[in-house]
Amino acid sequence: MVEVPENWTPEDSVLAGLLDCSLTSLRYHALRYGISVDAEGSAHGEITKRADGRYGFVEIAVHFNVSFAPSPSEQEIADLFAKAERDCFVGASLTPAPTYSWNIVE
Repeated sequence: MVEVPENWTPEDSVLAGLLDCSLTSLRYHALRYGISVDAEGSAHGEITKRADGRYGFVEIAVHFNVSFAPSPSEQEIADLFAKAERDCFVGASLTPAPTYSWNIVE
């Protein structure tokens, strides 16, 4: 069982799920290239009344610091990040779609 900090809201849990899902997807695809991934991330979401009159996320942004071993080519990196974003079920389920920022750490 995962322990959730007392001050977390359900919205915090959605953002944490997005981070975990995105990194799980990245690691899965990297493994297929024979590459290991070390990463950390943060997420931010803005919640307000939407055009439909309901409250919900109107902006979601995630940022990751990622290191690879061995270092992939630039094309492989682009492919890995695209696949991580595409194949994360949580991210694909959110409206609006998350904005991803990937930083490669050497």
